[in-house]
Amino acid sequence: MTTEAEKDLIQQIGSLSSSEFLNLCENASDQETQLSLIKLRCATDLELFAETFFPHYCTREFNDYHRHFFKNSKFGERNIRRAGAAPRGSAKSTLATLIKPIHDVCYDLERFILIIGSTTPLANKKLKDIRQEILANGFLRDVFELRFPKRKVGESEFAVFTPSGRTYFVAIGRGSEVRGIRINENRPTKVVCDD
Repeated sequence: MTTEAEKDLIQQIGSLSSSEFLNLCENASDQETQLSLIKLRCATDLELFAETFFPHYCTREFNDYHRHFFKNSKFGERNIRRAGAAPRGSAKSTLATLIKPIHDVCYDLERFILIIGSTTPLANKKLKDIRQEILANGFLRDVFELRFPKRKVGESEFAVFTPSGRTYFVAIGRGSEVRGIRINENRPTKVVCDD
């Protein structure tokens, strides 16, 4: 879990203007310090997190929907109900069911993320995308020290470990029973519904 001192530092770095932050990074003593600053800023800046760790998805300029999504994703927010609508091809699923859940893992914001799809195979595909991204994105995996507890990662549920904790992922289809769902003592802390 993130300590109070780490949360304070994250908030301080996050409150800097873009130009102040760039100046801080440019004056960093070495590349490792610069990466540490970027990692801290990414906790509160989902747009920077997406650009830094998912450049292969962020190939076009962000649109109004993306900026709205980034602006409304607050670090450590709890008990939020949010719905988003945008035209087909606007990367809604990429942001809501791939990048943001991985962000939650990297910063130990969630313990159990439940992905609900219109069908079970579609929900499993969303988990496969998360699993594949963590396996294939070496930069992301190395910076946040992400790992799976075993070689064969499940199709409809798995756990991702960080140095300070773990996050469970479970996928279910529409109409599946949600009540009582848990892994060990953990109940879902975040539910993401996607068509």
